[in-house]
Amino acid sequence: MPSVEAKKRFKERYRDVLNHLPIGQETVQQIVKEANLAFRLNCDLMQSLEVDLQTALGEEAFQSILQENRPPLQPARPSVA
Repeated sequence: MPSVEAKKRFKERYRDVLNHLPIGQETVQQIVKEANLAFRLNCDLMQSLEVDLQTALGEEAFQSILQENRPPLQPARPSVA
């Protein structure tokens, strides 16, 4: 299992390589557009499967899983006048 530091170095190197690819702005925009489409399609797929999962698990088990994986709520920040 790679160490936290090894993972960090890998991510930094990966980002550096991506940032220095010899591609033009038009290609960058096409990549971003395709990545956004893929993300949207994955979200839609997960939403469509959620009903089936909820039915298969039952409402109580489904809600329990949701609560376990929900990040804790952050306290509200005071408003600045």
